[in-house]
Amino acid sequence: MAQSDDAAYCKKLGDYATRYLGDPGGNGGTRPDFDIMEGIDKCNKGNTAAGIAILEKKIRSKGFTPPAR
Repeated sequence: MAQSDDAAYCKKLGDYATRYLGDPGGNGGTRPDFDIMEGIDKCNKGNTAAGIAILEKKIRSKGFTPPAR
């Protein structure tokens, strides 16, 4: 159960980081930068601990508070 919770949190962080910290993309949206993409990639490959660490660090470095688990 903890792994699925971590995977869900990883996705939540990736979505949050892309939405608020991503680079401007086409059609008025945003796209993730390289750090965000790396975190999302690690999450997608099952390395949620590393993905969460990268994404939380990126979010904090921009002055935001990561979303609650």
